[in-house]
Amino acid sequence: MKPFLKIIGLALLLGGCSPLAVELTPQGQQVQLMQAEILPPNCIRLGDLKAVALVGEHNPYRQALRKTQNKAGLLRATHIRVERTEAHRMATTLYSTALSCSPEEGEPVKPDPEKLIILD
Repeated sequence: MKPFLKIIGLALLLGGCSPLAVELTPQGQQVQLMQAEILPPNCIRLGDLKAVALVGEHNPYRQALRKTQNKAGLLRATHIRVERTEAHRMATTLYSTALSCSPEEGEPVKPDPEKLIILD
């Protein structure tokens, strides 16, 4: 009976460890992916972002991209540009840049320093 209980306990423990899908926050939903290699003149760089998704997560690249969009949304970014991706046996890491782009070709949108949130 004891081995049976150990197996059931282990199954419950491991079943509870599977990560849930990352949901986009309302701010993250506003962030668009930019494909341009050269930064358009109507955009300013807000900072570098790094997101890690474990291989056990469903579609780790998409999970890392959603994490990046959520972080960029906190910075009030309008766009992100993926700089590079590293995929290993344990995790996928996404390195990107958060950008604030004005809707027109004029001056870039300048962030309000009092509303910026510093991410570690």
